[in-house]
Amino acid sequence: MVKGWAERPELARRIWLAYGLSDYMVERMRLLAPEIPVVHRLELPGGHTWSVWVSATRQVFARVRLETPAARAAGL
Repeated sequence: MVKGWAERPELARRIWLAYGLSDYMVERMRLLAPEIPVVHRLELPGGHTWSVWVSATRQVFARVRLETPAARAAGL
């Protein structure tokens, strides 16, 4: 699937990557990062925990909302 993102970058625009800097899978996450748009990547303080995921989810949803056509039209 990741190879497909490299070959067709428009597919990666739908992907978001968020993880804690102390997550035990951080190195694996960073392997995916180059294939995902920079604005769709979040590195947060913390580990592999709910508190990191809840914060990441809120931030991702806020960014997604800003990417909507209505938000772009409003200059947000």
